[in-house]
Amino acid sequence: MPGVARAIQPDGSIAEDGVRRVIDAVHRAATAARDLHVDRLYACATSAIRDASNATDVALRLTNETGVQPRFLTGEDEARLTYLAVRRWYGWSAGRLLVLDIGGGSMEIALGRDAQPDFAVSLPLGAGRLTRAFLPEDRPGHQVHRGVPVGAPRRHPAAPPGDGHQPGAAAHRRVLPAGRHGRARSCGGHQHQPLSEFGAVKVGTRR
Repeated sequence: MPGVARAIQPDGSIAEDGVRRVIDAVHRAATAARDLHVDRLYACATSAIRDASNATDVALRLTNETGVQPRFLTGEDEARLTYLAVRRWYGWSAGRLLVLDIGGGSMEIALGRDAQPDFAVSLPLGAGRLTRAFLPEDRPGHQVHRGVPVGAPRRHPAAPPGDGHQPGAAAHRRVLPAGRHGRARSCGGHQHQPLSEFGAVKVGTRR
């Protein structure tokens, strides 16, 4: 993984080392695709590149140096595709699904019962983005950070009042955090609990 979110600079651009990692990763993928005689290769850029101030320059370098022209997915398309992957994985018998995909730059939320979600949205609440915004100088462990023990419940300013348990919440029996690589494991292991206890699925890997 190129870890683009870690290379975002204060001005919103992707640093040269991050761009280099993306180019190297795409080059390796393109080479593997050719070796496997893949007919069509689609490169899709998500939030970390899409929202960067130098996104156009990064896309141009990718095309020139790898021969692969990236497509920019909108946040809603990203949410829809994640939902479709989880729906295909669990099958139609899973019923109504609420899918949360926590990435580095954004978090996608999708809700639905059929092949297409009834609701799909992308929010700028990715793990990397929030870390840069609120924890720019350290990575919290189990120590106290700014007077609040890490792991203690925190309420977002936009959250509704109450204990967080909304009426009818029990009706959504499958809330599926969908992540890629370390972010899904990190979220699941926050309290030293295995990812399986959260009912999460790492798309593309059997549980």
